[in-house]
Amino acid sequence: MKARFRMFRRGKVFWCQDNGTGKQETLGTKDREAALRVLHAKNEAERQTAINLQIARAYRPELQKYPGDGVNRNRCDYPG
Repeated sequence: MKARFRMFRRGKVFWCQDNGTGKQETLGTKDREAALRVLHAKNEAERQTAINLQIARAYRPELQKYPGDGVNRNRCDYPG
């Protein structure tokens, strides 16, 4: 999976850019190590969102759609 945010330096301050939208925002630090920690946290939060959704679908059957009816149902209520 490609990282959503990338880091660059403008002057002496580190910034990040969202590769999806192109939006740029400051990381609020001149320290490279601190900037990298913030950048990694932002990228990890992005990855974690997708993983959390997959986990939720595995543990919560009512979030799954069953073919043909377009209605969310609990597995216990599904006749087929």
